Amino acid sequence: MKKLLTILIFIITALILLIGIYFYLQQPTPSKTSQISPTSTLSSPTPSQIYCTSKDILASVSLSPGAGNVYGTFTLKNISNHKCQLLGNEFIEVNYDTNNVKNISVSHIGTTQKQPFVLSSGQILYSQVHYPNGPQCQSVGINAVKVTFTYKISPTDIVTFENQPQNIPLIIQACKSPKDITEIQIWNISEKPITP
Repeated sequence: MKKLLTILIFIITALILLIGIYFYLQQPTPSKTSQISPTSTLSSPTPSQIYCTSKDILASVSLSPGAGNVYGTFTLKNISNHKCQLLGNEFIEVNYDTNNVKNISVSHIGTTQKQPFVLSSGQILYSQVHYPNGPQCQSVGINAVKVTFTYKISPTDIVTFENQPQNIPLIIQACKSPKDITEIQIWNISEKPITP
């Protein structure tokens, strides 16, 4: 009887062991998991998010000299066939020989738009300029100063305004004396024409 009990324990133990091995083999073997780096889901920028280039924009200034004053209208026109954007947080800049001319003052009028301007094909932005037509010099002598006006349209591109319709160089009459200041006023860029 003792022998039968030993055989029975042996068979039960073997059976439990075989059942354990069977269930162990039935479980799926863990596969090697490859590390997948998260991919960026950056989508292509839409046309309105693409900055205009200098080839996309026609920058013009049209001057109206009068008695004692010159007023001018700046325009930035999208001449491309696609929508693009221009920096908004900028003013038109005046460029001249600052090493030799020390009596020109530039003041900016209005508030810049913080976000970029989005221009459809053919759309125009506006600004204004004003300066004296022949300065009121306290001293003798007038200095003809050649100037250009520029605008930073993107982080990499700047456009220069062409004097329309003749595209002749822009000259501002400043006084020769450094004490006599000639002020140039430039308004902010706007989606609508500016009337000073």
